[in-house]
Amino acid sequence: GERDTRVTDSDGRRLDTTEAEHETLLTELPAAVRIYDRDGSRITYANPRYLELYGYTRDQIDRGLPLHWAERLHPDDRRRVIEVWERAAAAGEPWHDRYRWIDAAGAVRWIADSERSLPRAESQRLGIAMDVTAEERAERELEEQRRRYQTLVEKMPLAVYLHGVAEGEDAIYVSP
Repeated sequence: GERDTRVTDSDGRRLDTTEAEHETLLTELPAAVRIYDRDGSRITYANPRYLELYGYTRDQIDRGLPLHWAERLHPDDRRRVIEVWERAAAAGEPWHDRYRWIDAAGAVRWIADSERSLPRAESQRLGIAMDVTAEERAERELEEQRRRYQTLVEKMPLAVYLHGVAEGEDAIYVSP
């Protein structure tokens, strides 16, 4: 059966929830959620989205098998991500980073990842990650468009400028 758990909000009011409701929330959440046990050096909980994003199986998590997470980080990101994550985890401080992950098929995905210690359980760290590959791609394409337009404007045989709308405002941009 379902076991009732009592949770309090930030004002100390009791909130009634069930384990089933928690599990449904974590299963339906579009974010990859994990709990990492710093003392045991292993992930003790991973929602389905975490397994999907990182390519692990439920059996690997349940058995506490080595996940070789660091080996799947992009080589250009690996050292930075590991050093900053290890420092934050050891100090019990929050951690956030954006890095490239190489999936099992060899495709590169951008991941926005964060982790923090759970209240009253410092060795337990709650992590939440999202695949932000589409956003990274869009940002890079926008930057490339900006660079192309700037090059075009600067190579034109005319003076191009943008002027501010407010009275007395100086030029915003003047081409070379």
